[in-house]
Amino acid sequence: MAPINPQRLQAQAEMAGLDALITCTPTNVQYATGYDTTMFRFLPGPSLAAIWRKEEQRATLILPAIRLPSVLDADLDIDLIPYGPSPFLLDANTHPALAERLAASAPTLLAGVQQAVRNQDVRHGRIGLDEGNLSAVHWKIWATALASSALEPAAAHWLAARTIKTEQEVDQMTLALRHLEASIEDSLLALAAGGSEAEINRLIRSCLALRGGFFGAGALCVGERGGAVLPPSDVHAAQPGDLVKWDVAGLFGGYWADTARTACKGAASSLQRQRFVAVEAAHHALLSAVRPGAIASELYRIGHSTMAQAGLSAPQMHVGHGIGLDLYEPPLLSPTDETVLVEGMVLCLENPIFEIAAGAFTLEDTVVVTADGCRVLNQTSRSFRTL
Repeated sequence: MAPINPQRLQAQAEMAGLDALITCTPTNVQYATGYDTTMFRFLPGPSLAAIWRKEEQRATLILPAIRLPSVLDADLDIDLIPYGPSPFLLDANTHPALAERLAASAPTLLAGVQQAVRNQDVRHGRIGLDEGNLSAVHWKIWATALASSALEPAAAHWLAARTIKTEQEVDQMTLALRHLEASIEDSLLALAAGGSEAEINRLIRSCLALRGGFFGAGALCVGERGGAVLPPSDVHAAQPGDLVKWDVAGLFGGYWADTARTACKGAASSLQRQRFVAVEAAHHALLSAVRPGAIASELYRIGHSTMAQAGLSAPQMHVGHGIGLDLYEPPLLSPTDETVLVEGMVLCLENPIFEIAAGAFTLEDTVVVTADGCRVLNQTSRSFRTL
């Protein structure tokens, strides 16, 4: 295994005139090293780090000593510096390589970063430090420890590198989406049996876990509660004629999936069908407009104007967002984001209606920008289903 897209990191370092890029944000560490950092995303503060060195075009991973065997088992093509005390009872004669690495552990994460900077002789160079997972206090401490370098904030460089996905990333995100869609479909069986909102949402979480994923955000809502964006209830179940809306995100193998659909328990009313047709039209307008050269804010205007033509002018904060190692990545398809789309970006497109008296209507697809438009990664039908 190797860094996800070393060419993109190298290009960012060269463009900014930096000798090295340092990060302690778990998603960026995974991007730089290829190491799955999912568990570290749930820990407070910095607990691992990575350095990308422009001269060698190579990454160093600094991580707790207890995680060293898992990295060695993953066969990553990177340099390693463990830190902290070794928790293992270990016979150095039986495991000499592991014992040697553990004996050279740095005392702390920051000491490990300093060691990596010294080893690669970039301590007097220009270093971009990702501020994304550093509090103001942490930044001051790290800046003092790296005072011999010309330090500057670099979170934007990491995000810019990650904006364009590799084919392997798109494949991983497609697999994550399949797992998420299947988990939701399995959970809908409980709705037919009269399960409450809360029961179905718990089942979605369980199905995600059984497939090796984590629930991230969102919910399935029924009836008018969806229109008010109320939390799932243990006493509310879908009744005939109720809308059923789900907008759920899950994390698999370090990558996010996010999808939304709308259905009806039994026959839908004419008003419900009218509302869904408006959402569907706006969704198709967005799909048709996504292509290299399109501007994020213009996509927002397309989605909003299509809804307004149907007499539904309630503005949303955005009509989509980038997705990848983070659930929300640039660009944000909002009125103020002037990002120009390029081939290889992966976006979630959504244009919901939240109607207090009726419920929620929404569609959300994940697409990859291609040379002449976009390709939808979802497999589940967008139709207004009857459950």
